[in-house]
Amino acid sequence: MSSTQVSGILFADVVGSSSGGDDQQIVEVQSYLQEFVDNLPEDTCLYRNTWGDGVVLACADPNDSLEYALKLRAWFKNKNWRRFGFSQPLEVRIGLHAERVHLERKAGKISGVAGKHIVLAARIEPIVPPGKIYCTETFYLLVKDEVQGFTKFRDLGNQQLAKSFATSRLYEVLDQKEDAVPTAPVAGPAFGVTLPKVRKDFTDSEKDAFLEAGYQHIRDYFLKASKVLQESDKDLEVKTKLPSDTKLTVEVFVKGKSRARCQIWLSRAMYGKGIHYSQTISEADNSYNESLSVDSDGYTLSFRGTGMLTFMSSKPLTSQEAAEVYWQGLIKQLQ
Repeated sequence: MSSTQVSGILFADVVGSSSGGDDQQIVEVQSYLQEFVDNLPEDTCLYRNTWGDGVVLACADPNDSLEYALKLRAWFKNKNWRRFGFSQPLEVRIGLHAERVHLERKAGKISGVAGKHIVLAARIEPIVPPGKIYCTETFYLLVKDEVQGFTKFRDLGNQQLAKSFATSRLYEVLDQKEDAVPTAPVAGPAFGVTLPKVRKDFTDSEKDAFLEAGYQHIRDYFLKASKVLQESDKDLEVKTKLPSDTKLTVEVFVKGKSRARCQIWLSRAMYGKGIHYSQTISEADNSYNESLSVDSDGYTLSFRGTGMLTFMSSKPLTSQEAAEVYWQGLIKQLQ
């Protein structure tokens, strides 16, 4: 049995562990990778696997994939490998992608991931320089608005992927302290000039990936925010339910009396595609108080509401901003 879901995909490989150290040291490195993978939270990491010096992860939220990539790189970067018997520092190279993948299930658990986008992600890692992280443009678009101030990106342009698979526009992932110094020759001027923005025609697949990742972010925001609301006042009881992979309901009780409620669901239908919000809870998803659809200014993707709710901004919204305005819609019922 299998299902599909937009996921953040991480492929990593350790460079240099097979040389310069004895068998025991190599085993220790591989044991660390296994420990790193085993300790990832199940609620954020849909699938994880490691073999020898390699790691593959699939996360429900691409932002989690990015966080794990940075943590994994930092561990290798900050260790004194010579002290542990290696003649050269060990480094990890990491590739990131985000798209719809097939999740294979056995006995109700995810046992594997498959699909053309898994293959694409696997072709990025081999071309990444040691100690670096590269991501696709789709991944970049999904995470860039939520990591400002923490993570930077450097546009590498179109790059040939491993095994002559294809070319893909890639970005180097940098933490905030790193300088965006080119690690390999990149076409373009070597000095600061004003460059025009190039308009882009986003594919339906890219828009669908953005929509589904947005719903997952809003869902996770509501689940976390509901716990905070529950703990804020002993007179409150907050009940959250996930009737399906694409629907969330929240109901707030004050001293046992229902005072606020909403349901949020993802619609993939050609007509009415979007993330819908209703202030009533019902099995029928045929009416809503607000709806978010994917919008583009020709340079980046965003969400835009219909304006049916007075608190809904008409400006383009990130996934985080969309989650906050939907949450505001629930809270206003309590005021």
